[in-house]
Amino acid sequence: MNKGAAKELGLMSSMVFSTVVHAEERAGNDFLVNPMANDMTGYEYVHKSTSKSKKTEFIHDASNPSSTTDSVSYSVSVTQSSSANVTASATFKTMVAKAGVSTQVGLGTSKTKKVTMTWSIPKKSKYRLRAGSQWVKESGTEKYWKAGKLVSSKTVAGNWTFASWSDKVKQ
Repeated sequence: MNKGAAKELGLMSSMVFSTVVHAEERAGNDFLVNPMANDMTGYEYVHKSTSKSKKTEFIHDASNPSSTTDSVSYSVSVTQSSSANVTASATFKTMVAKAGVSTQVGLGTSKTKKVTMTWSIPKKSKYRLRAGSQWVKESGTEKYWKAGKLVSSKTVAGNWTFASWSDKVKQ
């Protein structure tokens, strides 16, 4: 890189701004990077709320009339999905970080995955077996700044799966 060359970097946190930096080539191909200016242009995500829920995608009533514990396994189809009405993909990444739970698939993706679940059914009992996907909903405001001035602001929301779940309820 020649002395005096400039490069624009994108910074990501809850604010995504571009920064112009000056890079000087030094002996041994090392670079010294000095910030020259920050034009305060980019997207900001302001968190409002996070909620988690479960979606039931499999139900089966199992009974074990025998005198010993039994186990049953089923291949269960569960949803893996991710969606949001954001303008910048960095906003979605920030939403995920604020929620504290990762996505199972990339933004805009939805698929069904088969997983094998096994339940233990105690002797002489009846249970309702359930399984499904766990979801998180994150909402807030996406703001676009240009040269330090607010240009636009809109309410945004994202929904995504972060895990599968299963349980059994005595009947």
